[in-house]
Amino acid sequence: MNPVELYVYYKAPREWADRVRQAVAQCPGVRLLLREDGETWMEIHCGERAEATERELSAAMSIWLPGPRHVERFRPVP
Repeated sequence: MNPVELYVYYKAPREWADRVRQAVAQCPGVRLLLREDGETWMEIHCGERAEATERELSAAMSIWLPGPRHVERFRPVP
């Protein structure tokens, strides 16, 4: 079975940019993107630890993130 890729997006105020970056930096291999609106963030989790890193970040951010994290799961096409 091919590993899953997770695409996680959420809103965080512009002034929380450092907080978001610091949280994601704790999970090596996670790619972080920011929409041009400056408040919509996207994490891309790939590889064998994709599910684990997403759970770790979800738990870490749950105490301060103002809204939900939306998770989309994709698998490579064989």
